[in-house]
Amino acid sequence: MQTYELLVKNRAVRGNSPDMTLVRTSVGIDQIHVLFDNPEWLDFPITVTFASKNDMVTKSLMVSSVDSDEWVAEATMTIPWEVIDETGSVRVTFQGTDANGNHIITAKGSPLSVEEAGDVEQGSVPEDAPAIDQWQQAYADAMTAVNNAASLVANLQNQLDSMVSNAVAEVHDAMDIPTASEDTAGVVKVGSGLTMSEDGVLSVGTVPVDISSTVATAIANLSLLAKYAFDSTFNDGTFASATLRGNMIPEVPIATEDSLGIVRPDNTSVTIDNGVISAITYTLPVATNSVLGGIIPDGTTVVVDNNGVLSATGGGGDGGYLLPKASREQLGGIVVGDGLSVDENGVVSIDIANADEMMF
Repeated sequence: MQTYELLVKNRAVRGNSPDMTLVRTSVGIDQIHVLFDNPEWLDFPITVTFASKNDMVTKSLMVSSVDSDEWVAEATMTIPWEVIDETGSVRVTFQGTDANGNHIITAKGSPLSVEEAGDVEQGSVPEDAPAIDQWQQAYADAMTAVNNAASLVANLQNQLDSMVSNAVAEVHDAMDIPTASEDTAGVVKVGSGLTMSEDGVLSVGTVPVDISSTVATAIANLSLLAKYAFDSTFNDGTFASATLRGNMIPEVPIATEDSLGIVRPDNTSVTIDNGVISAITYTLPVATNSVLGGIIPDGTTVVVDNNGVLSATGGGGDGGYLLPKASREQLGGIVVGDGLSVDENGVVSIDIANADEMMF
């Protein structure tokens, strides 16, 4: 592989190889080795652009640091085939851009050029060289031979399988070995869930199980899983076996006022949400003429004792209403005296018949 060295100094590109001429169509055999003079090139993701007369190709460039007094970074990459496909100069530009839009870029430079390959003297074709149709016939004959050989191998394999099967059957008949069953010892054929080694050792293999259906069954039988414990074995995520350890958790009694136990919410005053049990908050309505509810006693005419008993005080504290005495300024009760009478309806009248003296 031919390597062309480029120098990036003061953001300018120049060639540093004795010959910077590429041969057209020399794909995959030419590369550049770049040296950078400024540490700023290590702070940016770097791209390199190759531009010929009709093509422009941009590639990412992996830059690594260099322990040198003059150069701080270097990189190597293969020259893209697109710019070697035509003759002429090739411009090479390096640019670094970060996520914030900051960038550095070299000035335009054309350190490489592409030229046609030199003349090569062609040899003469031998007179006895086969014609094209002869090559095609030879290829067809070769393919026929290959197919015949493959068919022969397949036939031999079938014959061998048949011979082995017949031999096994003959041995089986000669030894008069019965087929194994639940009640009879005999020969078996390795089936699903079993494996056999090369030396004839029969073993339990891996039984594929749909884990999602297993989980669904476990949830459906939650009461059983809560009462019993299992030792389960998995191979590469596939269920292999499960061993019952026995009843690990005793039966839980129903809770009472005197003993702990399990409870069930009534969903009216007590609820459970994701395993959290809560009391439903009750709001007492205000009492009205048509709705039962709560009241607040005024503490003067109506009071509530320590037992929650509501009573009317009458303002006097004796449990009834205390009627004040009547006066010129206040309505109230009177005692019927001389010259007055009161009927059964409580109407007060002047008793003229019994009056000793009347003044007008």
